[in-house]
Amino acid sequence: MNELKQDLDPRIARTKSAVQLAVLKLLSKEHPFSALTISEVALAAGITRKTLYARFGSLEQVIEEMALNMFEETAENITDEMLMLPLTDGVSTTVVFRAYEEHKEILTPLLKFCPGFLFVEPCKKVTGALLDRTISVNQFNAPPAFERQYLIAILCSTLHATLSVWIERGFTDSPDQLSDFMVKLLGPGVDAMLKSLA
Repeated sequence: MNELKQDLDPRIARTKSAVQLAVLKLLSKEHPFSALTISEVALAAGITRKTLYARFGSLEQVIEEMALNMFEETAENITDEMLMLPLTDGVSTTVVFRAYEEHKEILTPLLKFCPGFLFVEPCKKVTGALLDRTISVNQFNAPPAFERQYLIAILCSTLHATLSVWIERGFTDSPDQLSDFMVKLLGPGVDAMLKSLA
């Protein structure tokens, strides 16, 4: 789990990694998130319950941190040039789906066995930051708060649903195919909304 921050104390990083790996190993059809307990995750990670609480606070926070790390790592690969309009060229979307393909060992249990909000909420944080970068790079005005909130929610909900279907289909569709689909579905509308901010 190399998503952990490099400036983190090595002992804390090892503990967090052990907890995250334990959760991923425990999640299954027979053991969905709702059936996980702090005690069994701590035991599988080789730590105490107290340590798990100290590092994460809850199992929900474990999942949210894994998702957030994955989203942040993916966003770091999106350059300012990729955020220039029109977004309908699909370059940034292709980068995103290729990154998620590389993380399918994490994505699969998170999306199949955990509540959707544990995935969508971290997505909103990173998508909001990417939206702000896109607005800045294109030198647009900030959108009204309600438009920003709806756009972020639509993008994250659509991503969650798309990745869930991709998992159901066994990752048989290529990242390029998914990128093309998402661009056709959302690209012109997002471009038009952002251009209205000029």
